[in-house]
Amino acid sequence: MKRVLVLFLTLVLVLAMVGVANAESEKILIYYIGRDANSLFWQTCNAGAEQAAEDLGFELKSLNPQAESDINGQIDMVVSAMNAGAKGIALSPLDTKALISTCKEVMDAGIKLTMIDSVVASEDYDVAFRTDNFAAGAASAQHVAEAINGEGKVFVLTAVSGAESCNLRDQGFISEMTENWPNIEVINANEQVNCNNDVNQAMSIVTDVLAANPDLKGVFGDNLYACKGAAVAVQESGMDVVVSGFDSDTDVNTMLEEGSILSLTQQRPFTMGYEAVATAYKLAMGEEIEHGIVDTGFAVATKENMHDPEIEELMLS
Repeated sequence: MKRVLVLFLTLVLVLAMVGVANAESEKILIYYIGRDANSLFWQTCNAGAEQAAEDLGFELKSLNPQAESDINGQIDMVVSAMNAGAKGIALSPLDTKALISTCKEVMDAGIKLTMIDSVVASEDYDVAFRTDNFAAGAASAQHVAEAINGEGKVFVLTAVSGAESCNLRDQGFISEMTENWPNIEVINANEQVNCNNDVNQAMSIVTDVLAANPDLKGVFGDNLYACKGAAVAVQESGMDVVVSGFDSDTDVNTMLEEGSILSLTQQRPFTMGYEAVATAYKLAMGEEIEHGIVDTGFAVATKENMHDPEIEELMLS
């Protein structure tokens, strides 16, 4: 009798172990594909994705281009995710147009696709999680306009010309100035100037702009690299020019506190990453979620409010 009981308990244990092994092997595979492996913003976004995988219990694989200019590399990553059997992909497209056909292939294959920060210029995705970048750009413009007393020349420096998020920030900034501040001129309103997401290029461009426009009053850099390069160029020039930008790290946070930067718009990258992969997983599991864009919000940090708890928690360093 004891021997039978031992054999029975052994069988139960083996079956339980097999069940666990099967459950592990059948975990839903979701891919996170970001924009820049070296960016603190995108590292934070990736951390949010990893937290979602831990909380919800799915398998996550993360891929990140080494630079935001590596569009072809990102396309290859999406194809690799498809070939690996991903049931869902959370993607931040590096270019609004170049990724369209690849995203269509993903959707046609029945793979769930969510987007982070930017969307492709088509409806080939399920749900997107991003900042209202147009509104955020307009908010930056308001701060600049008030700081220069509503008059003078300003310059807009974009980081990546094909990035939807940057384009929308620029459009929001220019629209706010054009519509509500008649005595402010955006000197390159009809010509996008791109620093290729490079601080040194941003410094060089803004240095030349300052030399050609000694009466310039403000510069808007639409991401961390554009803003940082612009701020350093202004510092080195000794000119009285305000700088407004996006995102944060230790360097620009210090410049904000010292007054070298007027404002830094803060986003919620952890939330974007978390919600995008969590939603891809839920969709893959059969949950119905309405197609559309979810605004994850933003806040404008200034020297005066940067240590407020609700602002400070958003500032990356």
